[in-house]
Amino acid sequence: MGLCRVLESKVVLLIFTRNTIMKYSVIIPVYNAERTLRRCLDSFLPQLNRDVEVILVNDGSTDKSALICKEYVEKSPCFRYYEQPNLGVSVARNKGIDKAKGKYIIFIDSDDYVSRDMFTQLNDILFDNDFVISSLIISDDAIEHKSALTPFESKEIGMIILKTADMICRKQINPPIGKIYKRSILNTYNIRFPEGCSIAEDKAFNIVYALHVRSLKVVDDAFYHYSVTTQDSLSRKIRSVDELNDHFHIEQTMVDEALASSDLKIEHIERIREAENFCSCRQVYSRAKRMKLRGANKKTILSGIREDCKEINKNKLRYPKTIYCKKIYLPVKFKQYWLIYMVAMKLAERAS
Repeated sequence: MGLCRVLESKVVLLIFTRNTIMKYSVIIPVYNAERTLRRCLDSFLPQLNRDVEVILVNDGSTDKSALICKEYVEKSPCFRYYEQPNLGVSVARNKGIDKAKGKYIIFIDSDDYVSRDMFTQLNDILFDNDFVISSLIISDDAIEHKSALTPFESKEIGMIILKTADMICRKQINPPIGKIYKRSILNTYNIRFPEGCSIAEDKAFNIVYALHVRSLKVVDDAFYHYSVTTQDSLSRKIRSVDELNDHFHIEQTMVDEALASSDLKIEHIERIREAENFCSCRQVYSRAKRMKLRGANKKTILSGIREDCKEINKNKLRYPKTIYCKKIYLPVKFKQYWLIYMVAMKLAERAS
């Protein structure tokens, strides 16, 4: 009976792929996600149709994730399953892009899930935009709230760049979740996640992608449920300062190379560079926070802040002249070490 079901699913999938131009490719990297994976995949089941494929990329899981993925492949021909050794989330996402057939690409993390009317919502807001960014429904234990975004829509390059720069500064551009991409743009410009990097790799990917879009839409609609309580998330791991620097260097190199080869106007490139400079400045706070989380004492943290401020100021970088940015980069510029330290300690307290 099980064999018949598998054969039937493959026949239906073959019909789908031959007769239909797929609209959505959902890419889900999977690594040791047995606790949350069913919740994630169940959120898709009621809304799967011939316009949708869900690509599961097992990144060398050692738990029951592979069995769960195969279980859902049997449930619907819309699920497609691939395996690879444990090469990291960037490699898994890139593999998903290479295998995708849809016009639009959506990234989902296996510890999150989506609203059961997500594709209906998307059909109402896409209108052939190159890049769509939505709000998120953030779940913290039993509490949910929405990360409200200010609606925006433009097909004018200057406005798109200004909005992108602002979202870089506010860390709204960073995650690939809650975003809709055009596969044709990703493939035309060979845009992929930087491999060997698991910090800021998504920010680099999104910035490079934004350099090539000609229409951007930001909506307050929310269909993605983001769980901040999952302890296994890479973003929650405490990393050394040296490791952070290595990963940020990979991210920065990718963005610099994209800006250097861009055919955008100089003033547009400068807006993005200023926003990226601001991110480098903000890392002074981030590194101090990470040092605290790793158990460093006050003297060591203050010494690290002084060294970081010295390095940042030596480069004489330009930053966006917004009030929001000034509040963060002016303490670095004027070497207000104790103020930076106190802010970083508050950030560490929230993260612990």
